[in-house]
Amino acid sequence: MRTLVLGLAVFSSACFVATDEGGPDDGGTAGGGATAGGGARTGTGGGGGGGGGTVFSPAGGRGGGTGTAGGGAIGICAGSPPCRGALDCELGQTFCPLNSSMRPCCQPCPVVDAVCAPGYIMVGNGIDPLTGCQQAACIPDTGMSCPENIDPVCAKNGHTYNNACELQRALAQLLHPGACVKGEGLDCGASGMSCGTDGTLYCRDACPECDGYLMRCTKVGVCVHPLDCPAGAPPPPGLCPDGSPPRPSCINSACVYGC
Repeated sequence: MRTLVLGLAVFSSACFVATDEGGPDDGGTAGGGATAGGGARTGTGGGGGGGGGTVFSPAGGRGGGTGTAGGGAIGICAGSPPCRGALDCELGQTFCPLNSSMRPCCQPCPVVDAVCAPGYIMVGNGIDPLTGCQQAACIPDTGMSCPENIDPVCAKNGHTYNNACELQRALAQLLHPGACVKGEGLDCGASGMSCGTDGTLYCRDACPECDGYLMRCTKVGVCVHPLDCPAGAPPPPGLCPDGSPPRPSCINSACVYGC
């Protein structure tokens, strides 16, 4: 496996294709012009190289990618179940190839062997929205230290940080207090994937002020923008004193109903 030397880059743990994840809400950290190589452990082809300002992803490219994703062993699942989306696989461990004309099977998320450039450190950077495979980022080493207390917070990138300080050090954006639930941060827009049927997630418009179609699975009841509410949550029973239904507002990352 080729070693990547990166500065201010975001990279994923599977076959690399440059993917534009722009937008002021859930945009990724800018890439640093690294060259990606190597295919998935179960694949037969290597991923394409990426340019500067990109996020590396194991699924098909959206935006300025210059390569094509490596092929995988599909059709014959060899004990791995067929899949229709990331939630059918073990998130962070396996992914569902979405760029296949055949019925795909869950495949392992390969591990990236990467070294940050001098003056940079590696931090968790959530999940690849298309696959659920873990991502990491090289960010400037500011020498910032954080306490060891465990008070988890969930970032918009789908990563759970031990506390708010670690989230800030990683240059991530808060989505809500508490750990991320399974599937938060997955794409539910252009990919056609759903957020499951167990009622824990809804499909949130991650950039309502954009022309793009940037949708992310988010914990029910969690909001970033007032337009997110009711955020998949049912309204409370009863009416306001004037007979009108309660109206939801986004307060401290949660949709709260009031009269």
